[in-house]
Amino acid sequence: MKRNSGLTILEVLIASMIFVIVVSAAVTTLVSIRSLSKEFEYRYTALNLAREVLEFGESHLFGHFFRMKYYYPKATACSLPPGGSLALGCSPYPGPCDAGAPGSCREGLNQTEGYGLKEWCYFCAKYANAFTYLGDIKARGLVPKRAPDSVTIYHGAERDAAFYKQYRQTVTITWQEDIGGPVKNETLSVIPIRQVNDQLQLSTAEFWWE
Repeated sequence: MKRNSGLTILEVLIASMIFVIVVSAAVTTLVSIRSLSKEFEYRYTALNLAREVLEFGESHLFGHFFRMKYYYPKATACSLPPGGSLALGCSPYPGPCDAGAPGSCREGLNQTEGYGLKEWCYFCAKYANAFTYLGDIKARGLVPKRAPDSVTIYHGAERDAAFYKQYRQTVTITWQEDIGGPVKNETLSVIPIRQVNDQLQLSTAEFWWE
């Protein structure tokens, strides 16, 4: 009896299924790698932006808490997180910045469109801040390509419980890789070494006088 050397329909189906499974796995892997690569690419940019903001903060000595946010759309209301000794998101001293009697310069909203300082409390916008030097990150090409208006940067300071009279600065950056996609974030927090050194020198002086 002569043996049939051709492939049966069952063998063809099995081979086809194996081929489809291998191709599907390869495509899934490539998509995952591409997605991770895209996320890591902007995460690296976000970390550099956070460091840029903190570098400004480390060069200044802040003697009180503050809150400020930088983003693209017009500001419509205060969305700053609670903080400070009064646990308030916005200052208890109302009044537009750079207006009114001395001491009223505490909080404000920027209702123009485009990247810039949009919300602030316990701070006067006429003074230099980290976002002044950061500039327009969209113009600098430092935004996600598919969601260029999605970046928000929060910069705040509050007294650290573990270090007497020292103000810890925190920078949180959020963004979306695609419009309507999940929100990603990076946070950096630091007590400027200048503040720590001043405190250590004071403690040392007190020790030697004793």
